[in-house]
Amino acid sequence: MMSLRPLTHIVRQNFRRNLRHFLLSALGIVLGISAFVFFLGLSGGVRRVVLGDIFPIRRVEVIAPKTTLTGAKIPLGEPLVARIVARPEVAQAFPKMKMAFPAMGWGRLLGNDVRFEVGGFCDGIDPILVQGDPGHEFFKDWEEAEKGKLAGCGPEPDNACPSDYYCGWDRKCHHRVPVLVSRKLMEIYNSSFAPAHGMPRFGTAQETLLRSRFRSLRFTIALGESVIRGSTSNLRAGPEHVEGMLVGISDKAMPIGITVPMGYVRRWNAAYAGEAAASEYSSVIVDVKDKDEVATLVSWIRKEGYETEESYAEQFSLVITIVTLLFLVISLVIVALSATNIAHAFFMLITERRREIGILRAVGASQRDVQAIILCEAGVMGLASGVMGVVAGVGAATTVDYLSARFLPDFPFKPTTFFEFTPGLLLCALAFSIVFCLLGALLPAQRAARMQPAQALTA
Repeated sequence: MMSLRPLTHIVRQNFRRNLRHFLLSALGIVLGISAFVFFLGLSGGVRRVVLGDIFPIRRVEVIAPKTTLTGAKIPLGEPLVARIVARPEVAQAFPKMKMAFPAMGWGRLLGNDVRFEVGGFCDGIDPILVQGDPGHEFFKDWEEAEKGKLAGCGPEPDNACPSDYYCGWDRKCHHRVPVLVSRKLMEIYNSSFAPAHGMPRFGTAQETLLRSRFRSLRFTIALGESVIRGSTSNLRAGPEHVEGMLVGISDKAMPIGITVPMGYVRRWNAAYAGEAAASEYSSVIVDVKDKDEVATLVSWIRKEGYETEESYAEQFSLVITIVTLLFLVISLVIVALSATNIAHAFFMLITERRREIGILRAVGASQRDVQAIILCEAGVMGLASGVMGVVAGVGAATTVDYLSARFLPDFPFKPTTFFEFTPGLLLCALAFSIVFCLLGALLPAQRAARMQPAQALTA
């Protein structure tokens, strides 16, 4: 068996002599591998945004059934939450309680007066769910925490209170209601609301500035009032004004609306809509440990008599998978055809190097040595082609990201990059390139190894 040093010397020498042939043969492999890397990277990036931000595939929202056979209402309460949390598939579950009565809000946003409906667009969650998130230290039920400790307001007409506080109807300084908004709401504002009203959008730089000024973004919430006339006639309490302030952006927040600590919504619902509205949850958000366990959990939820909100995650996942497989097949077909071209090139090279192969056999090289030389040349070509294909694929992706950032307008959930290149993907691309080059050279290598010295030297 030939040692590594002479084998390396022969392979390097043959590459120098036949560099042009090798480069032409490798073009198809480079094209196929670059397409493989580009499309799988694009699939990973799209999957990350669509199934991670827009329609989280591991998240299920449990709701009460819209109708039952008996006509009785099935409530969402603590017993259901406890049973869900006990399920082995569940990573975490958090209930939500929607505001069950009309309310409206107004304030100033970036120097513009803004009025909006709050009733139906506000819910409450347990503050413990946002522990560790930016602004979590302000997101808590201040009314309960400071119960019996409220200081009096300053003299009229200023009614002065400390920062983050406002003067309530009882002439006590109440902490402003902490509010969270979702990333989805920010994207909708950027893509639709801001352009329609001539207001500035929040880019990365503006969002960083916004985070530093969150608590200065304050607004008034008028409980029991509405922009819809006649919708407040059956309320159990009269109008009351409270003040809120933005404290953070969270994936736990209501997708379109605002989210406050659960205690506020519970008290408001009890006062304006009754105790039943203050004791039942509107939904339970469940995060599953593994996306493959979603179907099992959904089946159990339906057996328990509850329903789930349609998230479209499974449909989008299927579409992404089908499109990815289509492009993957195209890439592999290109590489396979290139392997055929490589086989043809090696057959020609072996024909040109018959005398050289005959001399090697005559001086003692075995069939395995000749075969190893051909396959090593193919392996080196595969490695070089794989590296060039990876660089070309990543380069094409970088170009697409640059053109997108420069020329495409902002749209909801527009990512900074459309691609996701993992080490596993890049190593897989290199492996494919090497394997297909070796497959293409296998038959020529076997033919070269079977050559007899006398036949090769007299040809």
